[in-house]
Amino acid sequence: MASSYFWRISKYDPAKRDAAGHFLGDEWTLFTEIGQTIHGQLLTYPEYYAVESKYVEALLSFIDEASVNALTISEMSIRFHSLIKSDDMFRDIALTPKEIHDGVLAEGAALPRNLWADIIRLNLREGLWCKLDAPGDFQIRFGWDYYVYVGAPTACRQSEARAAALGLYAEAGVLPDATP
Repeated sequence: MASSYFWRISKYDPAKRDAAGHFLGDEWTLFTEIGQTIHGQLLTYPEYYAVESKYVEALLSFIDEASVNALTISEMSIRFHSLIKSDDMFRDIALTPKEIHDGVLAEGAALPRNLWADIIRLNLREGLWCKLDAPGDFQIRFGWDYYVYVGAPTACRQSEARAAALGLYAEAGVLPDATP
């Protein structure tokens, strides 16, 4: 990432990390865990969707604060898992699997703003994976286990505060180790 400022966005409390920075808690990390019991709690779709929506709101806040007007897709990989029915993967998403397969999303093409939230959701659900880039060194990278990395040319302090208000952690200065 070539940006001046970086954040790791997650739902994981940094106080619950070991010396190497690995989260020590037991929380759900995948869309495919809906319907499973994690640490004694059944993960329901409404619970999952509420957390996912916080990520979408936080990321859109960073996009807006950095004055991003256009996002492009790079390194896209479609990953509709055979374990997930398309109806489940695309629940509460306007974009359809057919539109994706028909090329609505193209490498290097400008992504219409009305699809930004859908693309964020599909990345979080691991239905597709891509990098999102904007002119001026703004970048979003999706990592494993519900980690998202943001790089921006500006400090985005209001977005840090917004993420915190949503119950997320925007850890400044953290770069992605690797991407899926």
